[in-house]
Formats: sequence, structure tokens, C-alpha cells
Amino acid sequence: MFTKIGRKVGVLTLSSLCFSASLALRPITSEAFSIAVISPPAVVSEPVDRVKLENLKAYDVIVFIDASHSMAIADCGGQSRWQWCKAQTMALSNVLKLQQVPLGDHLKMVAFSDNFKVYPDVNWDSVSRFFECNKPSGNTDMNRAIKSELGQYFAARKALNSGGTLRPLLIAMITDGLPDRPLALKETIIEATKQMTDSDEIAITFLQVGTDLKATNYLQELDECLVARKAVHDIVKSKTFAQINRSGLVSALLQCVSPTEVAVK
Repeated sequence: MFTKIGRKVGVLTLSSLCFSASLALRPITSEAFSIAVISPPAVVSEPVDRVKLENLKAYDVIVFIDASHSMAIADCGGQSRWQWCKAQTMALSNVLKLQQVPLGDHLKMVAFSDNFKVYPDVNWDSVSRFFECNKPSGNTDMNRAIKSELGQYFAARKALNSGGTLRPLLIAMITDGLPDRPLALKETIIEATKQMTDSDEIAITFLQVGTDLKATNYLQELDECLVARKAVHDIVKSKTFAQINRSGLVSALLQCVSPTEVAVK
């Protein structure tokens, strides 16, 4: 699924990248966000791959969406980050409906800020209600939200014992900034890799909304440096807002939760 532990980069190069990224992780206040106004992003700028849509049925998908106060910042082509997420997620909903791809109990959505709310068994018709029921406020306790879902996954796998199988878990984390406890989030992901029995069992992709440079550096560190910190598998990828802005969230999400390298099981 993802590039395995033996990335083709030199140790010194990888260490330099991780060290440089870590220097950017100084505490910041909401006023310290670096803001650049981006032109309106694409909604669906690339052809939708029907095979990728069908492959979604093979996975349990969790879409986490940042609902912290900074998501109200309007730097997404005249929209707030929250409005951008709603418009783009609705576009994905329309694509799935048009292509008649049912997800049923395969999909959860999670809103997180100071606390988190889980919406299980999401029907894409209910996506708009998700955004109506949640408004940007509070901080960014990303770690508690993802730790809870990973814990439930491993508990469900243990309960199966040898009497069944569990669908692999694909996580899309849509966020605009640093988590409240950046070190804790790293440890949560590293610990999850140690519990995995297969390198394709879990995949996590961080999709950045907005232009906070410190967040970009931190998410890049999650992508590139966790194996050097003793993660057993390389399960994290990240995409910048500039990358998502070019393709649209529909294509970015499909690339993340339905990688072509993973066969339908």
C-alpha cells in the first residue's frame, strides 16, 4: 500500500528532514497562523476512477474532520476552511450517489475539537447534516479522537480471534493545524503500527486545509519520520492544501482511501 520501511533515502537526508520539521513545532497561538489566500479549489478536476470507488467497499473508512475554531478562517478562495470542507465533501457525496456506490456500515465521520463526535454508518445523503450539526470552535484534540477509533479497531480484531476477518481500516484526517499534543499523536500512531499484523491493515492520510506552515511541516514529519522513531510500518501519508487545491478533495480522498496498490479482498 504505502512505501515500506526501507525508503530509498539516505539516513542523513531523512534525519535532516525530521530534525528540520521538528524545529517548526514550537507552540503557537491562533493569532500566529500564517495565512495566504488561495484561489478557489477544484471540485472534481480529474476523472473519477470507478474501480477506486468500487474498492471502497472492501474497507472500513473513517473521515475525521477538524472542527476547531481556526477552521472558521476564510483563506480558501473566499470561503472559510469549514465551508470549503463542506462543499468538497458534498461533491464527493454527489459523485458516490451518481456512481451508485453504497457504503452503509463501511463509513464513519468524526468531528473533533476539544471533544469528538462519531457518526457511524454514514449515508452520503446525510453529509450536509454533519456540517449543520457541527460548527468551528475549541481546540484541536486530534489525538484523543484517533486513539479512540484505533482502540476500537484493535478490540474488534481481538474479539474475532481466529473466527473471522476484519476489513482493513482507511483513515482520512482533514485538518488545518497542529494537534494540541503533537508528540502524543506521534506515539499513538507508532503504537498502532506495533499492534498491526500486516502492513496493509491500516492506512492514515492527513489532508491539510488552509496554509499554516507549521502544520505543513508537522504533517510532513508524520509522513516521513515515524519509521525512524520506531514505527513498525509506514502507514502515514500527507497532502498539502496546494496539492488538494489542484485536484479537488474528491480525487485526493479517493487516492487516500482507495490506493491502486491495494487489491479488493
